Amino acid sequence: EAFRRGLASQASEILGGDLALSVRQRQFNAGERAILEKAGRVSYSVASMAMAQAPSGERRLIELRGVNRTYPLAGQVTLAGGGALQAALAAKDGVAGAVVEQPLLDRLHMKVGDRFLAGNLPLVVRGVLLEEPDRLSRGFALGPRVIANIGAVQQGGFLDPGLPFGETARVALPPGTPLQA
Repeated sequence: EAFRRGLASQASEILGGDLALSVRQRQFNAGERAILEKAGRVSYSVASMAMAQAPSGERRLIELRGVNRTYPLAGQVTLAGGGALQAALAAKDGVAGAVVEQPLLDRLHMKVGDRFLAGNLPLVVRGVLLEEPDRLSRGFALGPRVIANIGAVQQGGFLDPGLPFGETARVALPPGTPLQA
C-alpha cells in the first residue's frame, strides 16, 4: 500500500508529465504534434544508442538523449554542483553542451569541460548528471546516459530515417482535465 501511495503521489515525476507517448524509428509528424500541443504543455525527447569517444581514443557505448527547451515538464534534473540543464546544453563556440553520468567520465578519463564525440557529433561536458525525473519510466540503459539538446542530436545524424531511435512526447494537461477526455 505504501508503494502504491508513493507511486501515485510521484506519478507525474516518474512519467515526466501526465501522459507519455512514444514512436519508434521516426519523429512525431506535424499533425501529431498539433494534436499533442492542443492537449497541454508538451516536452519532446529523442533517444538513441551511440559510441562516445574521448580525445584519448577511448570509447564507451552511451544512451544519447536529446531534449527540447521545455524538458522536464515535471520534476527536476539534478546536476552535480547545481546549475540549470538548459544552460549546460547551450552551444558555445560552435560546440553543443552535454550533461553526462559520472561512469562515462570515469571510463573515458574525462572531466567537466572536456570535449568528446558522440558518433560524429562533437560535444563538451558541461555537467554531471545525478537525477532525471522520468528516468524510471524509460527503463534499462545499456550505457551511461548523456543528455544534449534535441537539435544537436538531429545535426549529429542520429534521427535519420531507418536508424534505431525513438521520440517521446510528454504532456502536462491543464489542471482538472479528466484523463478519460
